[in-house]
Amino acid sequence: MAFHITFNKQQNLNIMKRLTYLMLVLFISAMSFSTITSCKEQKKDPGEKIEEAVDDIGDGLEEAGDDVKDAAEEVGEEIEETVDNNN
Repeated sequence: MAFHITFNKQQNLNIMKRLTYLMLVLFISAMSFSTITSCKEQKKDPGEKIEEAVDDIGDGLEEAGDDVKDAAEEVGEEIEETVDNNN
């Protein structure tokens, strides 16, 4: 047995308006909760800041080295392909 409810246009608008308000209240509540419960970053001394900067630079250099290595391998493969196609 199927159960079907029909709403007129005004009822649909009222339902959509209520859902919109409900979603808005939930969103604002979630944002307020996350703002209240978020932890503030602790102040760091200059030594910690320098250490983090050095770590970040090291990570960046490693990534750049990996990118260069990958690019060199791709160029080598392209050269091999070109040589094979010319022969």
